[in-house]
Amino acid sequence: MLTLRVKARQSHSLQVLGIDGGKMDIEKIIREFLMEEFKENGFHDGIRDDESLIDADIMDSLGILTAISFLEEKFGIISGEDETSPYNFDSIIAISKFVKKKLGRKKVRDFLKQR
Repeated sequence: MLTLRVKARQSHSLQVLGIDGGKMDIEKIIREFLMEEFKENGFHDGIRDDESLIDADIMDSLGILTAISFLEEKFGIISGEDETSPYNFDSIIAISKFVKKKLGRKKVRDFLKQR
């Protein structure tokens, strides 16, 4: 199993450090996932990070569940029922903000558990 570490850069953009120490932005990881899982729904390289995936019929309710499953597995975050709204999954930027928010909370909880 691949273990990912997360670190915050000074620009407050989170990066994931891969097994080889190479850096990958969260947006890039999300984009690659969407390309693999939603290409048949019309996802392509030209989709902007702020473009609505729901309005473009790329993401629907089943797609949101697929994305949640991916995010939970990839980043180790748990989504509450109230967080599965289309608002959090409407664009690459929205998904990235959601992941960053969840990782921030998780880091705090993990730190408090260790004390």
